[in-house]
Amino acid sequence: MNEASLGTTEKKYTTKFNGDTITINLFSYYISNIELKAENDEWIKLKENYNLIKHFAGKTNFSLTDIEAKTYKSIKFILGVDAKRNVSGAQDGALDPSNNMFWDWNTGYIFLKLEGEYKTATQTLNQQYAIHIGGFSGVNNCIRTIELNFDAPITIQNNKTTTLFFKTDLDEFFKNPLTVDMDTYAVIAGGKKANDVANNYIDMFTITKVETE
Repeated sequence: MNEASLGTTEKKYTTKFNGDTITINLFSYYISNIELKAENDEWIKLKENYNLIKHFAGKTNFSLTDIEAKTYKSIKFILGVDAKRNVSGAQDGALDPSNNMFWDWNTGYIFLKLEGEYKTATQTLNQQYAIHIGGFSGVNNCIRTIELNFDAPITIQNNKTTTLFFKTDLDEFFKNPLTVDMDTYAVIAGGKKANDVANNYIDMFTITKVETE
C-alpha cells in the first residue's frame, strides 16, 4: 500500500493579497486519475481512484493499492473529477453527494471549495465568501492536470509502503496567473470566473519528502 499526505490540518488560515485580508476555514478538493511515469517515460495509470481532501477537517491523506512494482520519476493527477464521472449521477465513496461536493446531474461535481471571511479596502467589515470551482466541458472546463517530478526516482516495492508528502500552498490560489481580488471573486459557482481561477492551482502543490518503510 502506498500513501500520500497533503498539507496542513489546522482549523483555519489567514493570508493577505492585493490589499485583501482573507481567512479560510473550509478548503476541500478532489485528487483523481493518478498516473506515475516510469523510467522509460511510460505513464502507468493507477487503479481508478477518487480522493477527497478536506484540509481543515483533518482529511489530508489517502492510500493507493495495486501499484506496479517499478521505478518512477514523476506523478500526475487531475484536480477535479473527470467528465465521465460528472455525468454518471449519484455515486459512493469520495464521490457520494453527502460529501457536499456535488451540484446535480447536469453540472456535476464541485472540484474545489474555498470558504471563509474577507475584508477589502471597500469592505472593511468581515464578509462571507464562497468560491466553488467546477465544470467539465467547453469554456467552463475547470479540470486541470498537475504534473510533479520527483527529486530522485522512487522505487515501488510490493512488500514496502512508500509515502509521498505534499505541501499545498494556499497562497498560490490567489496569484499567478490571475490575482484573485475578493471584491470581484468572492462568489463563484462555476462558469467563466471558475475557469479563470482554476489556472491558479496548477502550481499549488510541491513534493516535500518521500519515505519508504
